[in-house]
Amino acid sequence: MKHTIFLAVLALATAARAAYVDIVPAELRHYKVNEKVTFKVAAYDKPGKLLNKGKFTISVSEAGNRKLMDDLTVDLAEKNDFTFTVSLDRPGFILASASTLNVDGKKVKWSNKPYRPYGGAAVEPEKIPVATPRPADFDKFWADGLKEFNAAQVIVTPEKKLKRNGYDLSKIEVKFPGNRGSIYGYLSIPQDRSKKYPAQIGVPGAGPGTLGAAPLYRGTAPAIEAWLNVHKFAPGKNSAEQKKLLAEFTKKLPEKFYPIGNISDRNTYFFRDVWLALSKVVDYVATLKEFDGKNFAAIGSSQGGGTALAVTYLNKKISCVFVNVPALCDHSGWMVKRACGWPKAHTKSKGKGDKVMPYFDGINFAAGITVPAFVTVGFIDTTCPPAGVYAMYNQLKGKKQMYDMPRLGHVVPPEMRKLTDKFYQQEFR
Repeated sequence: MKHTIFLAVLALATAARAAYVDIVPAELRHYKVNEKVTFKVAAYDKPGKLLNKGKFTISVSEAGNRKLMDDLTVDLAEKNDFTFTVSLDRPGFILASASTLNVDGKKVKWSNKPYRPYGGAAVEPEKIPVATPRPADFDKFWADGLKEFNAAQVIVTPEKKLKRNGYDLSKIEVKFPGNRGSIYGYLSIPQDRSKKYPAQIGVPGAGPGTLGAAPLYRGTAPAIEAWLNVHKFAPGKNSAEQKKLLAEFTKKLPEKFYPIGNISDRNTYFFRDVWLALSKVVDYVATLKEFDGKNFAAIGSSQGGGTALAVTYLNKKISCVFVNVPALCDHSGWMVKRACGWPKAHTKSKGKGDKVMPYFDGINFAAGITVPAFVTVGFIDTTCPPAGVYAMYNQLKGKKQMYDMPRLGHVVPPEMRKLTDKFYQQEFR
């Protein structure tokens, strides 16, 4: 069973602000292949007041990849508040983007937060196929990894310095087999021990990682929460030190960019040990007397979303998964002329990881996920393009819901907590 939810058009800010441009499909729905999609375009210098001068161009492509029509040149002195039509000849997404505004020879950036100067439309996304077949030994590769990680150590130490209202905190370290390193994070357990609690596990989005114990993505009800970094160094004392530690770690990688670290070898690629270690954390949390024994969610956004898919596939104790604009999907999209998802491995590695990345693709993990799933997608997301997110979603085998965000890109929606709560209420028993 699947269910698609549309995020309604967000109201424009009422306060005055710099120039912004609205590029919106006339209808927020899923279009058919070869159906004409009409986009409305209007440029403002404040809400309700159209600009009457300035020039820019609009480029229209299949989600940032192949162009679908010649660029449109717009002279606001001649026209504003107009429409154009375009179609797509296969399932996918249309992306229209506006160049910087030129006013009397001066460049003016659009202040399109959170929209960005883009417009997006979905064309039969539920039919977007995978780019390449799932590796024949995909399941064996990960089963072998899980066996190896039976030897991994989970070390939990009470945390005295950090405080979190209503929770007892502990530090977590997972030591990889063979002294290959560790990942680190925090475990939060509700202080009221008179009840049993559901659990969730997650990691942050890409970047230096977290210094705190409270997950960025969580429901409002108390739960056992494991929140870890993907980095193989202990968290710093502050954000500046954390950034420095990441820079030092990154310098040691041949690729100088951790998401593609050691990308030419599937056994040493950056995320392999990380994801297997997180599965080990799930096993540990499941043994806690405070755990209710049945409700365990994997949750995350972007890097955290791709990671949640991997952990859900790896560990059958996960009972449901919630992913917001998930990264690490559709690494092979370039082979069918689709824009690939973060970390854009094919481009970043100059093809060195093309044989490895299918083993780390959310699309291939999704094919082995049968538990309930909730997925969000931004139609104007250029970091994790919507075609790849939908290609992943289409492979999920259990009950699933897609939350379409036609006006948004790579963001955590403001209603994330409400969405999480509703999903947990549906799936926690």
